[in-house]
Amino acid sequence: MTPRRPILAAGLFAALALPRRPAHGQTVAMPPPDRLAALARGVNVAHWMRFPPSWAEADVIGYLRDSDLAALKRAGFTFIRLPVDPQFVALPDGRIHPPRLRQLEAVVARIVGAGLAVMVEPHPLHSAKLDSDPAFARAMFTLWGQMAPVLAKFPPERVFLELMSEPIFKDRDAEWHAMQRDLARQVRAAAPRHTLIATGAGWSSIDGLLRLHPLPDPNVIYTFHFYWPMAFTHQGANWVGPMFHGLRGLPWPAAPAEACRAALPPQADARADQVAAWYCREAFDAARLVREIGRAREWADRHRVAIVAGEFGGGCHVEDRGARVRWIRDARLALETHRFGWSLWALDSCQGFGAVPRARDFSLAPDILGALGLSAR
Repeated sequence: MTPRRPILAAGLFAALALPRRPAHGQTVAMPPPDRLAALARGVNVAHWMRFPPSWAEADVIGYLRDSDLAALKRAGFTFIRLPVDPQFVALPDGRIHPPRLRQLEAVVARIVGAGLAVMVEPHPLHSAKLDSDPAFARAMFTLWGQMAPVLAKFPPERVFLELMSEPIFKDRDAEWHAMQRDLARQVRAAAPRHTLIATGAGWSSIDGLLRLHPLPDPNVIYTFHFYWPMAFTHQGANWVGPMFHGLRGLPWPAAPAEACRAALPPQADARADQVAAWYCREAFDAARLVREIGRAREWADRHRVAIVAGEFGGGCHVEDRGARVRWIRDARLALETHRFGWSLWALDSCQGFGAVPRARDFSLAPDILGALGLSAR
């Protein structure tokens, strides 16, 4: 795989981001091309302000060293997605602890100073509270009421404001859509020039995106998260239910189906056997990823809006590292086929580069970089 040159790639994304000529009577709700180019290739830093190994101010601000940020920039990343867990930065009513707000501002300043863009997003530990606890939902407005004026001080070309990560609202999409519109109005009042990032319900899934009508704001980019098929990306995971916990040894790709079945080791139980057999019958491969992500491209074209995949990754318990690397490569290529920027989850997560937060060794594994079309320099 030939690594892409970052400058050429940024130009390519800028060109692809240019809106197509609208049909008669249509308007184009598209942020400036340079902002889409800034979100071409990203990586989440999961534990900078979400489960950091230490909440000492110097440790938070310096979680990634200057050399780590420089290495990301040299490798060709254009932005960092920065999850902020309200539970760890805010009081129950949503007001941010003053030290945490100061830390957030310093962290964003360091990322921007390193020549990277940053997407800041509230990332609740318990996403279900957003649609089940009215007090928690109100606290999100208070949180943004304090974050937005601080973030608005930074250049709008470099700092992006994601309204919320992975709202659920099962069978209640309209409630999330209304809440998101209200959040967007509040944040827009404090940050009139910054690009907002919006999402659908259903854990920011493609299905949730397809049920969303775009916001009445032209300076918005939409996002979805991609961990598909979950039988592969979440096999063995104990945080998504017993259906996935018992799975093991699923290969990538799953086509041809006969080879997939031959590669399967014995599964933990009958339910895992059934899911594994289904996975092989479906014969998932790179072409299936392209078709699945194509549903988001059709939605974007229909509404004439821009999209970035804010998260993709997986495979914490995939024993065959080669299979996991192949899936990351195929998912990244599928996203780029549809002209979507992307952000790997995560630098410090087993679903991405696998750096251990307490070790603070953020070296970039060559095989993962290669799967992303990048290389260390």
